[in-house]
Amino acid sequence: MNSLLPPGTLLGFARRLGFGANSMRRPVDRVEAALVLLVWLGSTVILLATAMFAFTMTDRELAKSAEQSASTYPVQATLLEDATTAALPIDEGLAAATVPVDVRWTDGSGDARTDRAQAPAGQRAGSTVTVWLDVDGRLAGAPVSSGTAEIAGVSIAVAAGAVAEAVLLAMWLLVRGQLDKVKARRLATLWAQTDGRWRRGVV
Repeated sequence: MNSLLPPGTLLGFARRLGFGANSMRRPVDRVEAALVLLVWLGSTVILLATAMFAFTMTDRELAKSAEQSASTYPVQATLLEDATTAALPIDEGLAAATVPVDVRWTDGSGDARTDRAQAPAGQRAGSTVTVWLDVDGRLAGAPVSSGTAEIAGVSIAVAAGAVAEAVLLAMWLLVRGQLDKVKARRLATLWAQTDGRWRRGVV
């Protein structure tokens, strides 16, 4: 039995596990069938755990997104220089979608403030860009959207599930390789015994 696929019927699989009379069944066959059953059970558990983990991670990422949205707010800032990629290294400038530039905005108290923020590449000085501030009026990153948070939560869970499935498969392949060696040695021994009897005219 060299496949992870279970037998076509419960009766057939039960016979592989050792139930029922079968003079051709070897102990190694029973071990292999039992391991296949364990692999399938383990895979099912991993799939269920991945689904539950996805819900948990999605809820956590959505909560983080809501917290970020509650602790930041957007304002319009004016670019004090052109958002050009000329100042960036060549390998970064070719693929850069945004460029760090000096911007100015007015905070809640009416004071003008200046800092560096990311602006879309190609924008000219004097144009405006949306920046996000924290409760202290300092620049902060834009909050993660709910859609991005959901994708992140599911992606984390799927990645964890894929790693678990890969580990399970690797363990199965390792054990199956050892079982194949045992079966090969057993077959060689039986062949040697049969060949010896044949030569002596016993068979």
